[in-house]
This record gives sequence, C-alpha cells and structure tokens, in this order.
Amino acid sequence: REVLEELADYIKSLVAQPDDEGQRGAQLLHIEEALEDIEPPLNRFVHLWHGFVAYGIVPLFALANSGVDVSGMGLSDLLKPLPLGIIAGLFVGKQVGIFLFTWAAVKAGVSPLPAGASLAQLHGVAVVAGIGFTVALFVGGLAFSGQPALLAEAKLGILTGSLLSAVVGYVLLRYVARPTVASTPPP
Repeated sequence: REVLEELADYIKSLVAQPDDEGQRGAQLLHIEEALEDIEPPLNRFVHLWHGFVAYGIVPLFALANSGVDVSGMGLSDLLKPLPLGIIAGLFVGKQVGIFLFTWAAVKAGVSPLPAGASLAQLHGVAVVAGIGFTVALFVGGLAFSGQPALLAEAKLGILTGSLLSAVVGYVLLRYVARPTVASTPPP
C-alpha cells in the first residue's frame, strides 16, 4: 500500500508538470521500479529464470530424451536419403504447406490475416512450425520400431530439420519480418 501511495503522489506530480520528452524515459523507469517493489517475489523469481529454462534447459531436456547418439556420426549420415527427406519435410514441406494454404484462405476471403500482420511474418511463422519434433519422434519410433539404424537416421533428420526451422524462423521473425508500429493519430 505504501508503494502505491508513493507512486500515486509521483504520478500526480508528473501530471502537474509540463510534458518533457527528455525526462519521460527516466520517469517511466521510476514507475517501473516502483511497480517491481510490489511484485511478489515468486513472480520475480519466475521472470528471472524464464529465459534460461525456455531457451536452455527445455531444449537440452528434449535433446537428451530424444535418444539420438551423435557420437560417431558425420556429415555423410546427414546426407542419406532418410534424414534428407525428413529435413525437407519439416523445413520445406511445413513452411510451403502452411504458408500457401493460409495465403490461399486469405485471398479467398475465408480468413483475414491478423491485424497488422504481413506476409513476411506469416512466412516466418510457417517456418517456425517445422520445430515441432516430439510428434515426429513418436511417429518415427512407430515407423522404424525394430530397425535401430533407420530410427537413428530418422531422429537425426528430425532434430536437424527442427533446428534448421528454429534458426531460420528466428532470423526471419527477428530481422526480416519486423512488426509494423501502428501509428496513432495526433490528438
């Protein structure tokens, strides 16, 4: 309560002052820091560790549980027909299928693009769809049960296709398909 009262007084003093864009960043930072003081410690803890868990621990867990033994594998193993076909399916097939069918639905008037979304962003999302490897690992396990050599090749293709989709999708969405900033009309 104490923090909220101090923050209310601070905001009242800001409203009373003339608008100064040079000070706006510092003012917003002060407000943000005050709000952090009332955030529960568990929320701060979760926010602190989220990046490490989401981008480090979970992918390592998935890789460890995929059961792929990469020791002794070389580029020649990656260039075999089975891994190449799986990589093409995850990386090329998913992005082409998702992008083309969504684009066709938009052009046919069945569904609009989300407000402010571009075709480049749609393409980035289609590429990212190739990341999903858990079902692919499950299907590979069913398809090649009793054939450990083919299952290992399939897993290698699945992980490579997923990794390729993740990296290319990230680059597309981060650097190519930047969101457009909606312009607000002047008051």
